[in-house]
Amino acid sequence: MYLSENRMEYAMLRSFAVAGTILLLSAKSGTCLAANSVAMPNSDQCKTLPNMESASCLAGVADALDRVLTQYYEAARSSMRKGAADRQGIAGQDLSEAVDSLQQAQSSWKSYRKAHCDMVALLYTVGSGKAAGEAMCLIDLTKHRIRELWEIGGLTGLPEPT
Repeated sequence: MYLSENRMEYAMLRSFAVAGTILLLSAKSGTCLAANSVAMPNSDQCKTLPNMESASCLAGVADALDRVLTQYYEAARSSMRKGAADRQGIAGQDLSEAVDSLQQAQSSWKSYRKAHCDMVALLYTVGSGKAAGEAMCLIDLTKHRIRELWEIGGLTGLPEPT
């Protein structure tokens, strides 16, 4: 038991070291978060529309958020890759592994999002809110993922998502 606790402690310390390295690299680059603006799509305007138009509007917002998600994902991945290239030894290796893990996590997250939102749509059975419910699910999960990527990306140069 003691050995596994030490391994867990070591893994946590490595995680903090990787995150700290990314943060320091970002701070050194002088990136200003406010300098890069990203238009964060908003679904508020869709809520006042009739059902069919609302569903179409929400689908458009979900598509636009997917494009924003790609920006944040690419920025996080780029930041980690740069950190890996700038570091040698264990820190560089850990950051390289973090890039691989991020790619796997993003792929798994997309599969989860699809399955989850498909399930949400099915809960509407034959109701007219099926498409809108699915789109709102996509919007909510995508906004949450964008925030996660911003937080783990080590100040990627993109503004804090709202």
